[in-house]
Amino acid sequence: MSKFYGQVEGMAQTIASRRGSSFIKSSAQSYDGSVIVRMHYDDEGKLMIALNLTDGYDFYGQCFFYGTMEELKKKLQG
Repeated sequence: MSKFYGQVEGMAQTIASRRGSSFIKSSAQSYDGSVIVRMHYDDEGKLMIALNLTDGYDFYGQCFFYGTMEELKKKLQG
């Protein structure tokens, strides 16, 4: 059974789904910048999130955040 699920919506009339067993990675891209998110569970079973950004249209980028969901929430709340 998959531990991760992802969905994307765009010009198509249907929502596309993907599953991942050990991790899932997705990106929202434009010619002016991309946001890439990767999720996995660490050895202790904690959900870990990597948030990468890049200028331009890419599936890879510089990591601006790596940590747990709670750490990400705290960082975004300021």
